[in-house]
Amino acid sequence: MKHLLHKFAWLLGLLVATATVPAQNKPHLAPAGPPLGTPADPDSVTTFSLQDDREPVVLLDGQWRFQTGDDPRWADPNLNDRQWPLVKSGSDWDEIGYHNLDGTAWYRFHIILPPGQEAFSLRLPVIYTCYQVFVNGKLALTQGKLPPNPGTYRSRPVVIDLPSAPRPEREELTIALRIWHSPLWSRYRHGGLQGSAEVGRSDLLHEQFDRQEQAYLWQYSDDFDLGALDLLAFAVALALFLTRQSEREFLWFALLVLGQGAYHLIRAWDFLHTGNLVGYEFIETAFQTLFLASALLFFRTLFHGKWTNAFVFALACCGLSALVAPLTWMGAVSVAQANLLTVIFLLPVFGWILLFVRQQAKRKQPDARTLRWPITFLILSHLYSQFVWTMQTFGFVWFSSFSLRWRHPFYFTLDDLAEAVFLLSMLVILLRRFALRSREQDRVESEIEAARSVQQVLVPETLPRIPGLSIGTAYHPAQEVGGDFFQILPLNSGETVIVIGDVAGKGLPAALQVSLA
Repeated sequence: MKHLLHKFAWLLGLLVATATVPAQNKPHLAPAGPPLGTPADPDSVTTFSLQDDREPVVLLDGQWRFQTGDDPRWADPNLNDRQWPLVKSGSDWDEIGYHNLDGTAWYRFHIILPPGQEAFSLRLPVIYTCYQVFVNGKLALTQGKLPPNPGTYRSRPVVIDLPSAPRPEREELTIALRIWHSPLWSRYRHGGLQGSAEVGRSDLLHEQFDRQEQAYLWQYSDDFDLGALDLLAFAVALALFLTRQSEREFLWFALLVLGQGAYHLIRAWDFLHTGNLVGYEFIETAFQTLFLASALLFFRTLFHGKWTNAFVFALACCGLSALVAPLTWMGAVSVAQANLLTVIFLLPVFGWILLFVRQQAKRKQPDARTLRWPITFLILSHLYSQFVWTMQTFGFVWFSSFSLRWRHPFYFTLDDLAEAVFLLSMLVILLRRFALRSREQDRVESEIEAARSVQQVLVPETLPRIPGLSIGTAYHPAQEVGGDFFQILPLNSGETVIVIGDVAGKGLPAALQVSLA
C-alpha cells in the first residue's frame, strides 16, 4: 500500500506541476475580423423599424455594427460608425469570426418607434460576461462590473423599457452595447450575445419574458428538489445524533447532506440571478469541501475504519481541492486546468470510499452490502459529469452532447438520480441502525431493572428494632444499580451483626458481583 501511495503521490505532483503552469497571456483585444457580408445600403441594415413592419414584436436578427476596443464616445448617437464591421447579431463572437476573444467590444444598431403613446421595450438574451446598454447615449442598464475593475459575472436575459414619452412623430433610437468578456471563459464560453434580441410592445415582451423565466426556473428545479431533500435528511440525521450523541456517524452524515444540500441551493440561486461568480464559487467550494470531508469521516465511522495512510492521503486531497478555486480567481490556472486538478484530487477521495465500502461488503457487513451499488453509481456518475465538463472547458464543446439529462416528467440529470438513490439508501440504513440501537437500549434497560429488583432484596427495606441502638441508612447508587450493599442482622444471643460491602466499579457489573457475594 505504501509503495502504491508513493507512486500516486509522484504522479499527482507531476500532474499538478503541469496543470498549474499559467497559460500565456494573450492580448485582450483580438484583431477585428472581416465583415460577414456587406450590404448594398450599409445604413439601412442596422436599422429596425416598428413603424414600417407594423409587427407587435420584431426580431433584431440582422447585421449590427461591431468594434473591438473600448471608448466611452462610442455610446454617442451622433457617432459615425460606418467604418465598423457588420456582423450577424444573434451569434456569439466565435461564430462571427473573433475566436477566443476576451476584453471589451461594442455593438451599435438603430430602432425606429412609431408615433403615439404606446410603450415599447427591448429584450436582450444572455450576454457574456458583463455589459452596459446605452439608449441615445444614456446608460439604461448595467449587468456585472466592467473595466477599469471588471468582475466575472453570469448575466441573465433582461427586458429594458424604452423611453415612453408621447411621440408626435416617429423616433429613432440608437442602441449601443458595451460588452466585457472574461478571459477565464473565453476558450469555452464565447463572448457576445447568446441568442436573438427583440423589440416590441412592452406588455407582450414582459409576458414572454415571464414565461421564459418560468421555463428556466424549471430547468433548475432539480437543484431545489435535491437541496430540500438533503436538508430534510440533515434534520433527520441531526435529530438522531442529538438523541444518541455517542454515535458520531449521525453527526458526519448530517454534515455530509448539509454540505451537498447547501451546494445545490447556492448553485440554483447562482444560475437564476446575476451575480459575482467569485463570491458564489467561494461559498460553493466551502460547502463542497464540507461534503467531501464529512463523507470520508462518515464512512470511516460507520464501518469502524482506522486512520490508515490511504485515509489520511484522501483527506489531504479533499483539502487540496478547496485550493483550486482560489488559484483560478488569482489567474494562476485556467478554468480548464482547474477542472483537471479537481478531477485529480477527487480520485483519491472517491477511490478510498469506494474501495473501503466494497471491502466491508466482502466481509458480509449488511449496511455495506446495501450501500455498495448506490455509492458506486453516485461516484461514477459524478466523475463522468466532471470529465464531460472538463473536456468542454478545454475547448471540446461537442462533449456537451454527452451530458445525460431528462426533461420529462420532470427535469433531472444522471447525478440527480444517483444522489437520490444514495440518500434514500442512507436514510434506510440510519433509521434501521437507530431502531436496532433503540431495541438494544430497551433490552439493556430491562436487564438493569431486573438487576435493580435483585439488589432491592440485598438491601433491607425496613430496619430492625434493636434496644439501645438507633440506626439510620441512606442508599444512593451512582448509576441505576451499584456495587454497595449492607445488612443488619439481629442474633438470638442479643448481639447484632452489621455487614457493609463495597465492590470495585459501578453499574451492572458491580451489581452482579454483589449478588455473588
